[in-house]
Amino acid sequence: MSFPKNFLWGGSISAAQVEGGWDEGGKSPVQVDFAGPADGIGLRPVYYRAADGSRGVMRQFEHLPEGARYELFDDVSHTNHDAVDFYHRWREDLALFAEMGFTTFNTTVSWARIYPRGVAGGVNQEGVEFYRDIFTEARRLGMDPVITLYKYDEPVYFEETYGGWENRAMIDEFVAFATTCFEEYRGLVDKWLTFNEINEPMKFDPHDPRRIVETHHQMVAAARSVIAAHQIDPAIRVGCMIAGQFCYAYTCDSADVLAAGEAMQDGFYYCADTMVRGRYRAGRSARRSGMAWWAGSTSRRKTRPTSPPEKPISSRSRTISPRS
Repeated sequence: MSFPKNFLWGGSISAAQVEGGWDEGGKSPVQVDFAGPADGIGLRPVYYRAADGSRGVMRQFEHLPEGARYELFDDVSHTNHDAVDFYHRWREDLALFAEMGFTTFNTTVSWARIYPRGVAGGVNQEGVEFYRDIFTEARRLGMDPVITLYKYDEPVYFEETYGGWENRAMIDEFVAFATTCFEEYRGLVDKWLTFNEINEPMKFDPHDPRRIVETHHQMVAAARSVIAAHQIDPAIRVGCMIAGQFCYAYTCDSADVLAAGEAMQDGFYYCADTMVRGRYRAGRSARRSGMAWWAGSTSRRKTRPTSPPEKPISSRSRTISPRS
């Protein structure tokens, strides 16, 4: 067996992990900008000011408590503010990638650099040009970029305004962001990933209604973005990334084997099946998680009306595109 001539060799980084420049170039803050170093293996602590004025801390990806606001503290090392300084050193970093023989590289476009305060705040052209320069240089160096649109770095503006992904308003916001990227980088990027680890909210707790709603909204946003991409350029290839955490049977007993399979279905196959088949699975996982019929919003902050629940998802589509 040999690799095809056009096989892509490369590596992966992401804006929130490497860029730094957290408040430069018109970028607005993201949740991880308020985080400190991880204490051992685990999610990073994120700091905030509670409604009663006290200092609070939660784990990354958790929801900001009611009435709280993110805040920086002088005694916390907010390492993402500098990271590895890709924001200022990207030319030399890309040159090193090319020297290693990369024929592709994967990074993310930071939503907070393109729409710092959502669609209402307008496009930040400085952020658009930053990524255009990166993709242009990557092409010059012989690398075919594979670019991710979302890796947990939406502007905190969305959580403060809408309550985050529980609110259906996030769907339209994301599709606008994705569409801008598809249009601006047409001819430079033709391979896109909508979401990094789209099944991750369900993995925290597959039966938590809030996580179910978040996952549903992200999958609808991904599907609508695929439609938008193909309207802009039918040749664009758009996929998604699934977090692969596997479960193995404890013994050869059939009950253990079945339980392991069910765990894989709940945490891994479920989201992939939905995106490929264009509908939620009407089986055990759907009944347990509620994904097949739950399309509401439980946002605690609704600053504008949310849309009605989705109609059933078309079984003819290979994405989860709702019928119009």
